[in-house]
This record gives sequence, structure tokens and C-alpha cells, in this order.
Amino acid sequence: MRKLSNKTHWLVMCLCMALFLVACVQKEPQIPVIITTIPVEIGAAEDIAINSRTGYVYIINKGNRVGVLKDLEQVALLETGTDLFVEPNDLAVDEEHNWVYVVNRADDTVALIQDTEVVAIVEVVGRYPQEVAVEPNSGWAYVVGPYRAGSPLGGEAVIEGHVTVLDGPEVVGTVLLEDIAAWHVTADPVDGYVYVAGWQLTDDSPIGHPTKGIVVVLNGLEEVARYETIFPPQSGDHIMDVDQKTGNVFLIDDETIIQFSKGNLTDTIPMGKVGYIRNLRVHPQTGDIYLVAWGEQTEVLVVQGKEITAKIPIEGTALKMAIDPVSGNVYVADFWFNTVTVIQGTEVIATLETGLYPYGIAVNSANGQVYISNTNEGTVTVLGFQE
Repeated sequence: MRKLSNKTHWLVMCLCMALFLVACVQKEPQIPVIITTIPVEIGAAEDIAINSRTGYVYIINKGNRVGVLKDLEQVALLETGTDLFVEPNDLAVDEEHNWVYVVNRADDTVALIQDTEVVAIVEVVGRYPQEVAVEPNSGWAYVVGPYRAGSPLGGEAVIEGHVTVLDGPEVVGTVLLEDIAAWHVTADPVDGYVYVAGWQLTDDSPIGHPTKGIVVVLNGLEEVARYETIFPPQSGDHIMDVDQKTGNVFLIDDETIIQFSKGNLTDTIPMGKVGYIRNLRVHPQTGDIYLVAWGEQTEVLVVQGKEITAKIPIEGTALKMAIDPVSGNVYVADFWFNTVTVIQGTEVIATLETGLYPYGIAVNSANGQVYISNTNEGTVTVLGFQE
């Protein structure tokens, strides 16, 4: 066997050292800093959505207004309804077609925004719409709500879940779910299935206290399956999320996580006594599940496969999470302590101060900037990375 020359040997050593250093650099977590705090003219800033292609950031509150940010300043203030009690409740972005869907639950409409203009307001089929999700294969937006008539805001509520399917401002069709109150929706970007979670009253249900949950699976405008769950999903919590790589959908069900795949219920993950789950997110890089659990100690639980592999203590009362698909950082907003905790894997790498009562949180995947709405002071805290 020929021996390497001294020069070749030196080059090989240098190459190995360079590869080692690259690997070390890649493993170093990216720790964000506070870039700025932006005042927004919408009162109580709440949920946030970002179009990473255009750079526009959309913030809703409980009036009929949506603030639009770009380049770290507010550039527009949009009215999404006809009066001050429209109550925007949820929003979703279709980046490919540049549509932003804003659900106005008090007047049963969806506002359509492009860049900085409201271009249409569309009525939904039922009352009190709650959430919207975009199915990227078709480009359709699915808007779900629990009532056919009436709502908790006034009038006798008649339960009949409804799904209004939109393609921009055009109504593609509607799906009625009979006696199911639909509260949550998410879409599988791989196989195109849409999952609607809600609850159903049974004959022995106490008034106002449903005893079982229902997940309805849609394919286009067709209902293809229904599955019962133990825990009736409530409004206001992010109880479902999807693995963007596999299309698997995960749902919190009391002390269990239910997994769906290709429209079927495929697995359950028991968690035991972990407290009240407020939020669920699937890590876009690893597929691990992150949960915010309330108990004696607020914790972020990390589920790998079918095991809880970490319990990360969080001070105060964490509510919302967002995950950066590029850096892999997990951001957890702490509503009472006015902080955001940054987690990499299972380690806390930073805790940063925000404004009063941080609530909505979203990541711009194009640049890693994080926007956190501070509900009690009408501001948005922006995090980013130093050069």
C-alpha cells in the first residue's frame, strides 16, 4: 500500500479538521436577541400570522381591526367588518396565492386580505365561525364553526357544525356536520385531508357540558370518516397540529395524544397525569411533539415517538408556542411573567423579556424573526439573530 505524501497527508488532516469545525458550528444553537418593540394602533394585540414570502405581518385584536407590519413598523390598519364588535378570532395565510383569511366570529364573515388591503368580506354558512386552515394542495381555506343559529353572544344557540370552503373570495362549497359543534381545524399538506375537531352532546350530557369529542375527516368537500374521542376539545386552545413532512396529525385527548394519518386514526400516545394541556406543536425538523402543560409547575413536555423524553419547567403561565423551521428554536410565551422562553431540543437557551401579557407568537421562516404580541400594551416585541 502506498503511503500518503507529507503534503497529501497534511491536506487530508486539514479537510478533516474543517469538516469537524463545520459540524461543531452547525450544532451551536442560534440564540436570539430583542431587536425592537413596535407600537401598534389596534389596542389589545393578539394572534399573529406572517406571510414569509412578502414579509407582511398580520395582527388581530378583539375589535374589527387588523394591524399590518413590515420592515419593523406598522404600515396599515385594516377594518375587517362593519362595526366595533366584529371580533376577529383567527387568521391563516395562503402564501402561494397571497391570501390572508381573517375569521370574524361575531358577524359570521371572513375578511380576505392581500398585502395591505381588504379585498373581500365573505359570509360563512353558519354562526360563530372559530378557526380557519389552508389546505395547500387545493389552495382551499376551510372555515369551521359550531352553530347553525344563535351563539353564546346572543340568541339561543342551535348546534350544527358548519364548514365553509373558500378559494380566495369564492365559496367552493359548504359541509354541514349535523349535531357536532366544530371548534378546530387543521390540514394535512401531504395527502390533502382536513381534520375538524369538535364535540357532540349525548342524551345524558349535562347542559352545557358535552361528554365526548368528535373528529371529522374531510377530503375536498366529502366527509370520509368520523372518530370519537374521550375529551371534548374546547375553544381557544391549539389542540391540533400537523407534521409538515409526513402529514400526520396529532390531537390532544385528555391524557392521550391521538395520531391520524391519511384520514385514518393510526395510533395513540398515552401521557399519564401531566396536567392540563394548553398547546401542542409538532417540530418541523424532528417531528417531536412539544406540549405546554399546566399543573403544579408549568412545563413544556417533549414527546419523541411514544415517550415523554423531557419536562422543561417554565415560570408563570405559558400559553402559546411557535417553532422556527430553520433554526429549530422553540419559542414559548409566558403570559403572566412577561417573558418568552427559547428552547433548543430539550434545553432552555434564553429567556427574554417582552411587553405586558405576551399572547400571539409567530416566526418568519425567511429570516428567523419572531413576533410576539403584548395584549395589554398594544405592542409587538420582535426577536432576531445578531449578524
